[in-house]
Amino acid sequence: MISVLFFILGSFITFFATYWLSVSKNQIDISLYDFFSFNILFASIGIFMFFRLSNFFNRKTNVVFNQISQFSYGIYLIHVLVLWLLDYLSIKATFINPIIGIPITVFLCVGISTIIVKIINKNRVGSYISG
Repeated sequence: MISVLFFILGSFITFFATYWLSVSKNQIDISLYDFFSFNILFASIGIFMFFRLSNFFNRKTNVVFNQISQFSYGIYLIHVLVLWLLDYLSIKATFINPIIGIPITVFLCVGISTIIVKIINKNRVGSYISG
């Protein structure tokens, strides 16, 4: 419950403070979306704690998350290139409503990045590059 509270608190601060700052400046202000802002820190801690401490996953999802975890460094290295490719193909957070577009973009980016890193790791030299 504490993890959910952290996530909700960080998200509400982000949404409402961004709205307030944007209205007061008469233009969009995204300064609270910075990686090092306290509200993003709260939300991130909440998400991390939820997935770390919960028994939310069954065996099938554990296989997927173990694969992603195993290749996380390679995924980190290549995900920006995959995001550029998706953007070139006009698949990004705003290609539909962001509530739908963001999760689709995230799942595609993680999925494609994982497949690429898995292929790279088939080669012995590739595993030294991508972890």
